[in-house]
Amino acid sequence: MGISLLIGGKAVMKMRILTVCMAACLLSAACETFAGDVIVIVNEKGPLVNISDKDIQEIYLGEKKIIGGDKIILLEPKDSKLKEAFLSSLIKMSVKDYRIYWIYKLFQEGLAPPESKESQQEIIDKVKKELNAIGYIGREKLQDEHGIKIVRTIK
Repeated sequence: MGISLLIGGKAVMKMRILTVCMAACLLSAACETFAGDVIVIVNEKGPLVNISDKDIQEIYLGEKKIIGGDKIILLEPKDSKLKEAFLSSLIKMSVKDYRIYWIYKLFQEGLAPPESKESQQEIIDKVKKELNAIGYIGREKLQDEHGIKIVRTIK
C-alpha cells in the first residue's frame, strides 16, 4: 500500500510541476510588452486632428461615435502586444476586458467594434484615405507622415 501511494504521489507531483511550468510559460508570454512607441494617428485634414486623450478614450469605448456629422472609423491592429500597450496605457483595460466590453456593446447597443487590420500598413492607408478614421500603430511603421497627423504618442 505504501508503494502504491508513493507511485501515485510521484504522479501527482509531476502533474503539479507540469502545471506550474505551463502557467509560467503562459504568464511570460502574456507579460511580453510592445517594444517601442505606440502612436495614435488620424487624417491630417480630418476633424479628429485636435482630439484629447479623453476623446480618444471615448472613441475607443464607443461613447463618441460621430464627429462633424460623420461616423468615426475605428481601426486597430491584430498585433496583441501593440494592442495591449495601447489599451493598458490609454483605455485602462486589458485586451480580454476590452474584447468583453465590445461584445456587450455589440449585443446591448448594436455597436460594431473597431475594424481589426492584419497589418499596420493597412491602418496607415485607411487613415490617409478616410477623413474620419483613427488608428494606432507602432511608431517605427510610419515611414511617410504625409496625410497623417500623430495625435498621441505612448512611450
